[in-house]
Amino acid sequence: ELRELMDTPEVIERYALNAERLREMYPELTDEELAEGRSLLAEDLIRSELVQGGLFRAWVARSDAMNASDKQVIFSFGGRLERFLRSGSYLTSSVEAYERRRSEIRSSDESLKKLGQLFASTRGLTNTDAEERWRLDDGLIVGLPESVPEEPAGVVLHITSLIENKYEHNILRRMESYGWAVAHLDSDIYVNGPNDLAAQERKEQQRKRERELYDQHPDNPSKVVMRENRVYTDAEVRLMGEIHRELWEQVREELPSVDRGFEIHPGDDIDSKARLIAAAIDTRLAEHAYASEALIDTLDALHPELAQKPVVVMGFSAGALTAPTIAARLHEVFPDRKVLLVMIGGGGDLLSISRQSTMARGGIYLEPESGPEPSPEQLTQLQASYEAQVRLDPLVVAPAIRDVPVLHIYGNTDTVIPTAAAERFNAAHANVDRLIHKGDHDTLFYFMSGQAGKIRSWLRDHGVE
Repeated sequence: ELRELMDTPEVIERYALNAERLREMYPELTDEELAEGRSLLAEDLIRSELVQGGLFRAWVARSDAMNASDKQVIFSFGGRLERFLRSGSYLTSSVEAYERRRSEIRSSDESLKKLGQLFASTRGLTNTDAEERWRLDDGLIVGLPESVPEEPAGVVLHITSLIENKYEHNILRRMESYGWAVAHLDSDIYVNGPNDLAAQERKEQQRKRERELYDQHPDNPSKVVMRENRVYTDAEVRLMGEIHRELWEQVREELPSVDRGFEIHPGDDIDSKARLIAAAIDTRLAEHAYASEALIDTLDALHPELAQKPVVVMGFSAGALTAPTIAARLHEVFPDRKVLLVMIGGGGDLLSISRQSTMARGGIYLEPESGPEPSPEQLTQLQASYEAQVRLDPLVVAPAIRDVPVLHIYGNTDTVIPTAAAERFNAAHANVDRLIHKGDHDTLFYFMSGQAGKIRSWLRDHGVE
């Protein structure tokens, strides 16, 4: 499949203009303006190559205006979210097969497809098949620098947090003002269980069946509300909740949930479970490392002034969990290049973090949906076996990058990536420079902008910029 994707066209059109709809909306538009608008929707493929077991592709939008609009500041979570401009991806055959099958499962929902078609038609745009046909947004997403200084200090490789936000981008803007070119990698540490697709398919079946039963329910208030074109009363909202809870129990009896593959049952071979988890985590971390290597190679080809310049791997939160493996890979393949590592809210090991984090599991669900939870003895054995088998976990990689300068900024009361995990990584590396924030994960990011000067001073102390 990846070799087929090597034939990705040089010009990629994700959207097509609905000229008839646009003329209704803007009757003053000329044919020439419509043609220009269509051209601005296109992206030009600038690199497509098979690297390290995967396919790396990079593209650029033709319009600077499109670039600016695509760099979204999302007004949710109090306006705190911000995303980099997506302009490439690294895709492996296993991820491609997984995402293709997942798309098939999701596309079975006709209501979602109709909603998407309706939304597109109202804007005067229609989706082409380019995104799905060429799997453009599958795999690990990367972003090329928006600008490169004439005399750059080097490259900051930004590894995003799980919920990319304006606080990390504030740091990145400061780094750009200091003369650094900033590239991006969208961190995705979610690992797929060996039975993950079957579990997702069953979830879709359950949701579809629950909707069918809800539509048929004699006490369903939705039809009355829609017919009378009014909002739900408080009593109707409570009734809907009661009906959904009742139907969900019925659906789970009809269609029992399916394990994802990491769940621990009585009598399971714990070493085998640990081997599955270690292999899944190693694979995910290796993908991040190879994507980063391909991204740096691409930057060197596009901007010769960046070649041999220092690379600062800067990981935020979830990105800080993948950053040590990335730094290790770049240090190995670019031996004559200065590589430095800045971790904001990082740590190791990933198994214990997934179990203890108050935010996310990373796809590692050990508790079965039915039956007893794993015993303390099973969990202790699992942890020891995992640490003995995993190869690319930050805790294992740390001793191998002791000659890579590391700055670790973390909170002393963090529960998202527990403080104990941060300090365990520090101990494994044994030569970490630390900035300890008195607070938790949220306040660590909230006050992050004030650390840009300290990061710059640390870089200068290590002979860069």
